[in-house]
Amino acid sequence: MVNGGDGDYTGYAWAQVGCADTGSVHRVDEVKFATFMNVTCNLDSAFGSMGDLSNLVTFQINDNWGVVGNVPADLGSLGLLSTLDLRENGLDGTVPASLGSASSLTFMHLGKNSLRGTLPGALGGLAQLSALYVDNNLLTGPVPETFNGLAALATFHGMNNLLSGPLPALDALPALDTVRLQKNRLSGPLPATFLAGSSATLKQLRLQENALTGTLPATLTSFTAMTYFKVGSPP
Repeated sequence: MVNGGDGDYTGYAWAQVGCADTGSVHRVDEVKFATFMNVTCNLDSAFGSMGDLSNLVTFQINDNWGVVGNVPADLGSLGLLSTLDLRENGLDGTVPASLGSASSLTFMHLGKNSLRGTLPGALGGLAQLSALYVDNNLLTGPVPETFNGLAALATFHGMNNLLSGPLPALDALPALDTVRLQKNRLSGPLPATFLAGSSATLKQLRLQENALTGTLPATLTSFTAMTYFKVGSPP
């Protein structure tokens, strides 16, 4: 990897711009500004057209409250993008539905921002996504039924939002390990087949501090790997 900028940042994880040698043209394949660098920028304009970075694999700007604006919608056009980490910034706006077209995504962390709006159903098409973090935002609306298509999903954190409505069954997720949806406004009974496809893998399920009703589905008794399960409200 060749590091960009005026100096040689090799070995410094806190500031990296990586370039892939594709013959006659060097193309950026990694952008990292992480862990309290006091970076100040507006993502709406800081990188121009993200769609031009066709070799980008990692886009990581986290733990910088001076980073504001929207999640760039044109990240969805990047077919090689595997890691999107924009946690703990000052981003607002919505989660772009176009991210559902970034077919190589395996890791998406948008937690601890001020994102609004709903979770796009289009994200359910990310067949390689193994980790989805959208916690600690201001997201509203339901958990999309299309998330049942996230066949590789192992971790789903959506706690501390304003998510509402009934939960979908999410019964075809064979890799699921952790679900954290506590402290939302989810309501209604849990579906009869809730998380049935994750009975051999699910270790942690947190649904407390919502408005769920009814009885627990019988499928929850067959979770052989479960180590932590909490539903209901604190005393």
